[in-house]
Amino acid sequence: MTCIDIKTGSEGPRHDPYGYEEITVTRPNGDVVTLHEGLTVWLKLNNSAQYMFTSSTYEDAVKKFEFFAGCSPAIARRAYERMQYRCKCGSRDLRSVAGFPGESLNVCNACNTVVSSDFNESAII
Repeated sequence: MTCIDIKTGSEGPRHDPYGYEEITVTRPNGDVVTLHEGLTVWLKLNNSAQYMFTSSTYEDAVKKFEFFAGCSPAIARRAYERMQYRCKCGSRDLRSVAGFPGESLNVCNACNTVVSSDFNESAII
C-alpha cells in the first residue's frame, strides 16, 4: 500500500518567511519520494542527499516526481485529502473534537475512531 504525507511550513528569513509544501509518497517497495515546493523546488529519493534533484522549473520536478512516485502531485494531494475525511469503517460522518491546546481531532460518529488530527501552532503561541 502506498502512503502519502503532506507537510507545510515556512522557510527563509524570519523577517520575510516563505511558505513551502512537501508531498512525500512511500511506495510499496519501500522507496520514498519527496517533492518540495517553496523557495526552491527539489525532489529527494529515499531521504538521501545523494539522490536529491534541484529543478529549474516546476514542470521538470513534476515529471521526475511522476516517474519515481507513479502519480502526479495533484493526484497524491487529492488522495491524501480524500482519506483525511473517511474512516476505516467507511463512514464519512465525522465530528471535530478539541484535543490538547491547538489540536483538533476528526472523530467518526459511527465507531468513535480518530480519523485525522490538525494542529494549529498559532493557537498556543
